Amino acid sequence: MSNGPLNFESLKDEERGLLNEVDLLILAKFEIAISSSLEPNIEEKAIRFVADLILFDAKESESLVPSTWQVLTLVASRTPSSHYGQDVLIRVVNMLEHYGLWTDLPGFGISIRDNWNHSPTFELDAEDDREFTQHEWLNLNSFIARLFNLRGKRFGNFAIWELRNGLEEDASDAGSAAAADARVLVASEWIKQSGVRLWNESVLGTFSTEPEDAAHGSPYRGGSLFLGTRGFNLERWGFWKRRLVELRSGANASVQSVIDEAVQTMSSIEQRNQLSLLR
Repeated sequence: MSNGPLNFESLKDEERGLLNEVDLLILAKFEIAISSSLEPNIEEKAIRFVADLILFDAKESESLVPSTWQVLTLVASRTPSSHYGQDVLIRVVNMLEHYGLWTDLPGFGISIRDNWNHSPTFELDAEDDREFTQHEWLNLNSFIARLFNLRGKRFGNFAIWELRNGLEEDASDAGSAAAADARVLVASEWIKQSGVRLWNESVLGTFSTEPEDAAHGSPYRGGSLFLGTRGFNLERWGFWKRRLVELRSGANASVQSVIDEAVQTMSSIEQRNQLSLLR
């Protein structure tokens, strides 16, 4: 876990216009909290930020809740996946879920979904100045994967989309080697951060019976390389693991090491669950 200083100056670029006035005030509160000490004290910094945000609540700003989600997701994208700041953000969400305007996280899922329109692993409009860099996209997915690991089904669609994107489609569809690597790295991050949840949902067959029609679409379907049952299931889990091993052979050393971590995570989870079944 890293604990170096974080820099959010790119979020304040007036030309890009990522944040409005309320957003910037919330960001300033987070910057004060995260830099309040040199120690990576997750609980203390989360409490400080939430306490300041609650004081802001007294102003009853109609945009406060959506602005909170906007800031948290953009801050997550600028916080390295290995930085303790990711855990501060998760703790903040856990606290807000039970307080005032933020109770039950209204609109949070929609806010996260909006960011999927700006993924760098898809071809975007050339004028889209809100596109994430590949590093930012990895960081954001690390944050959502952590949320999924704690909360399950509520964020499961994002897990399926990124695992499908990275492991169930032909790498040549990515358009470039860098984009293909980015997809695999993101899929691997989901496994590393939420492997236990992915396994549990696979055992339960979550989303396997969700309706698929013109009204609902096919959000839980497999990619072109996976023809099995939609949703989470053990067949799909096994496919992901085999696919990682296949992709490793053509990857560079840095990507190989990440794949190795993901495969080891899956193997460890499988071994633990096999042992529990024997008891």
